[in-house]
Amino acid sequence: MKLFVMFDPGRVKPFADQPRKRFRGIKQLAESIRLVGQVTPIVVTPYRENGFDAELIDGERRLQACRLSNLRIKAVIEDCASPADRCGSGTYCRGTTADRAQAAHGLDASTTGAVSHFALTGGRVGG
Repeated sequence: MKLFVMFDPGRVKPFADQPRKRFRGIKQLAESIRLVGQVTPIVVTPYRENGFDAELIDGERRLQACRLSNLRIKAVIEDCASPADRCGSGTYCRGTTADRAQAAHGLDASTTGAVSHFALTGGRVGG
């Protein structure tokens, strides 16, 4: 059973070896999380240095979006001792986790990353 924990996103250290340097659709994702909630938790490992509580393994876009919106972020904690352990978690090795997260937030990787509120709410307006 996985345990979800809520973090202040400022206390989550971004993954230092993140291969991507540019992220699209952060403002739209932030708005989606604000309206609908965070569908997919980020994955972190404990990290108690320099004012951080955890280090990001998977979910850079979600972390950035929650920072932008000043929202607490839902996380799953995994004990990853080495970078090789982190590889199986998704983002760093480009697994399917990022694709599922985009789909859950109504984002299409082939577009600019615009959020489809219609897709998120099943067509309900304002809800």
